[in-house]
Amino acid sequence: MESSKPKRRRSETSSTNLRIPEGIILEILWRLPVKSLLKFKSVSKPWLRLISSKYFKKTYIENSRKHKAFPHHSIVSPCWNPGGMMINSCPLYALLTEQSTHAPPLDCPKACSSEMLVLGSCNGLICVGVGRDKILLWNPATRESKELPYFFDGVNYDIEYCGFISYGFGILDEISGDYKVYALFYLACWDDEGVPLLCSMGKVYSLKSNSWGDTAVYYNETPLHGAIESAGKFASGKLHWIRKITESKWEIVFLDLMSETFGGLEKPSFMEDDFVPRFGVLDGCLCLFCDRPKMFDIWIWKKYGVEDSWIKFSRIPYDSNSWKTPFVTPLPEEWGQLCMLPNGEVLITYMSSEYESKFVIYSPKDNGFRQRYVDKFKDVDQVEVYSESLVSLVLDDEQEKAKS
Repeated sequence: MESSKPKRRRSETSSTNLRIPEGIILEILWRLPVKSLLKFKSVSKPWLRLISSKYFKKTYIENSRKHKAFPHHSIVSPCWNPGGMMINSCPLYALLTEQSTHAPPLDCPKACSSEMLVLGSCNGLICVGVGRDKILLWNPATRESKELPYFFDGVNYDIEYCGFISYGFGILDEISGDYKVYALFYLACWDDEGVPLLCSMGKVYSLKSNSWGDTAVYYNETPLHGAIESAGKFASGKLHWIRKITESKWEIVFLDLMSETFGGLEKPSFMEDDFVPRFGVLDGCLCLFCDRPKMFDIWIWKKYGVEDSWIKFSRIPYDSNSWKTPFVTPLPEEWGQLCMLPNGEVLITYMSSEYESKFVIYSPKDNGFRQRYVDKFKDVDQVEVYSESLVSLVLDDEQEKAKS
């Protein structure tokens, strides 16, 4: 009996000295939801430093993009709720696996009785327009939010009425970690002499400086005059719009978030001017949806600086005389893509005859469709893919200064 006691003590001692390699711990933590990671910050100071580090946050986002089951992704859209207009959310994995699913409201920092817009989503942050002139950045996973400085500060006009014309949201680059918002407002106002004015104002907001840049005032046409969609599509550090020049002519306009200047992107050489396509973003690349009789094509812009870099991704058929596909009429204004799935399938949203946003998963392998329905979602142009993250609205540089 006595000889067995030391063996048990040695066994107990060896078990307490067992350490899990940090690499394995990281692989486990990167797979957890943000809600769990926030709790684990209180486990120890090393874990707090680890989960709060820039490297951990960046890798968490990269791993989420690669995960085939999309466990941390959601579809979000502004919806009417008993408490007013709020942002409702549906898990992407539920949308992919269930024919019908529910979209409850998120714990939005501001409910609105009039208007609410999703101006964009990037790396776990959602940019929201509230009412006529307020903009806020919000991380639903961490519940951190920040109202941007008032857009019209310093304007010496008596503003009677204003509203959004165009907008966009994206990250400047991964190194700086600065996020930028572009907003173009129209306004009806009176000048100092009581003369009525109708004009437009555009500015770029930087999270790093927490300020709006120089104001551009337009009294006639703006750089985005004729844009067929208000929301700019973010890809490769730029916001993109399709600008309609005439009924049969169009061009691609972009805003470079680095230089904060407008430019133009070449149109696909294969595309005629007799119809206007729509924009989207697939797998981080800019893409065009080209509606044709009984089909539409998806073309992807693969690389800036390469001449005619448009590559055909897929051709999706529909039949206006059949119920085999969900698209009954070829109306490009009433549909758009959401994301590309790891197996090459595409998640698409479209407007039903009941004026509700519905979803369909298209498989290029067999040209098949699987329909999906999410209650509450009404406006097809206001549906965004959101991926939760630990990105803070207090940038890492500011956090380091606060520590020192």
